[in-house]
Amino acid sequence: MTCKFNSVLLSLLAGIFLCGFDLYAQSTGSNQVISSDFGENLSTGCPRLQVIGDMLYAPGPNGIMRRAKGENAKWEPFAMQGINVIDFRISGDEIIAFIVPEEYSQIIDMDLRTVTRLVKGSVSGVDFSDITPQEMEYSYSGNTLTSLSAMAQHPTDKNCVMIMGHAGIMKSKDFGKTWEKLSHYGALYNPHSFLGWHPQNPDILFLTSESFIYVGMVCRSIDGGATWDIFTPDPNSESSCHCIAFDPDNADHLLISGEYKIYESFDCGETWDIILDELNKGDKSILGYSYNIMYDPTDQNHSTIYAVGHANGWPPRNIVRSVDNGKTWQQCMTYDFENDMNFYYDAALFDGKIWIYDYKDIVYWNISGSSGIDDSIIENSQSPIYFNLNGVRLNSRPKSGIVIEKRDETSNVIVL
Repeated sequence: MTCKFNSVLLSLLAGIFLCGFDLYAQSTGSNQVISSDFGENLSTGCPRLQVIGDMLYAPGPNGIMRRAKGENAKWEPFAMQGINVIDFRISGDEIIAFIVPEEYSQIIDMDLRTVTRLVKGSVSGVDFSDITPQEMEYSYSGNTLTSLSAMAQHPTDKNCVMIMGHAGIMKSKDFGKTWEKLSHYGALYNPHSFLGWHPQNPDILFLTSESFIYVGMVCRSIDGGATWDIFTPDPNSESSCHCIAFDPDNADHLLISGEYKIYESFDCGETWDIILDELNKGDKSILGYSYNIMYDPTDQNHSTIYAVGHANGWPPRNIVRSVDNGKTWQQCMTYDFENDMNFYYDAALFDGKIWIYDYKDIVYWNISGSSGIDDSIIENSQSPIYFNLNGVRLNSRPKSGIVIEKRDETSNVIVL
């Protein structure tokens, strides 16, 4: 890569402690999701899955992987190998991506969106230029930070992209060459915010988040981002708003996945009703914190919707389904790690399966009735990396002295 950055927070490495996980799997009927247990993916922000054409794409600590349709398909390298990628967009042969710079990637058990950079290059290339807008940068304790947290691409004009970070929302019409400010508001706390265009009416833009008092809100612009209105689906509840599902048959009909709630609007986001409310249900919850909601594209009647989430208690990971366009919901899959760390990054519907990207795996639940795990997309085996006692990464192993040696997921202080 041609871009280099200052190191920060690496002194935490000497005190890293990482727990192993045991898996407990349970599901409705005979459907089970089984983990491959290939290792935690904690050295990152919140990587997002994408379906582009007939392929499923997954960024991760070692670049972008992709998988074709079919039972015999395997994960294969796609682009940016050896780079810690959080999210990306493609226009022709060009790619822009949020990455965690190399010197930060050894910090684990931490959300690294604050140090994320925006880079650009060719899909087949190995050199990527830093194109992070200067307005997105801020200084803290002598370090340059960004807090880049969301990326979106216009549904028809692939050169038109948006990013969200410290400075708010910025848009580029030329795939990252130049940028303009759309809004000062940036949903930095919420790693699962929706940012993007209405697929049937691209003049309308949406951002989902929560207010400073933790009330879920929907920001909407009907003039391409020039002005924004804020709506609160449930002003009396601390339920952040996450993903938006757009009804293919009715552009005014929207559903939003929230925390123990799902909301519905029939006027393109101005007013909302609660169609699934699980607050205070405890272990009787069938969904929990719902981070993804999506229409099943294979249903020609456009009445099947899936929502994916996790609960604070048992069981953490859940999938629910509605076959009547959101009127009623039923749990169709649940599985659990025997550990409180039940957070997951993203989910996508692809090739008749719902894929769930979490701390340990990308697993799938087959909506026709079976589940499993493909080959892991993350290879955690690493050569030793060395740091001095101040946490500064060294170019190579020194001949003498006291250093921190990091190998795979363990760090030790050694005397040479």
